Amino acid sequence: LPHMIEQKAGNILNIGSVSGIRATTYADAYSASKAAVHMLTRSLAKGYARDGIRVNCICPAHIDTRIMDTTIDFFNSIGVKSDRAKIDSLYPLGRRGMPEDVASLAVFLVSEQSSWMTGSLIVLDGGATA
Repeated sequence: LPHMIEQKAGNILNIGSVSGIRATTYADAYSASKAAVHMLTRSLAKGYARDGIRVNCICPAHIDTRIMDTTIDFFNSIGVKSDRAKIDSLYPLGRRGMPEDVASLAVFLVSEQSSWMTGSLIVLDGGATA
C-alpha cells in the first residue's frame, strides 16, 4: 500500500463470496469472514480513492476447483446428497463457474477499462442471486 500511495496509483482486488452477501447453511464462519472482506473492500476504497488506488471485490458462487470436492464431500457426509450435477442445477445459466470466469473478470477489474470502479462487490454467480 505505501508504494501505491507513493505512485498515486494502484489496484487491490479481493476475493469475497456470495456467501458473504446472503446466508449460506453450514457456513457461518466462512460467511462472516467473507462479509468482512466485503466491508474491508469498501472501507479501503473510500479511504484510498484520493490516492489513486482502486479496491474492488469479486464475489463468486461455486467455482469448479478442489474446494468444490471438499464441499461436496462435506454435504454428503451430513446426509445432504451433493454432486456437480446438483450444483449445476442451482444456476440459471445451468453450470457452475470455472476459474477462467473469475480470471476474466479479474483482468477487467484491474484494467483501465474499469477505471471508474472502486468499492464494488461484483457478484459472479451464473444468475443465482438475480
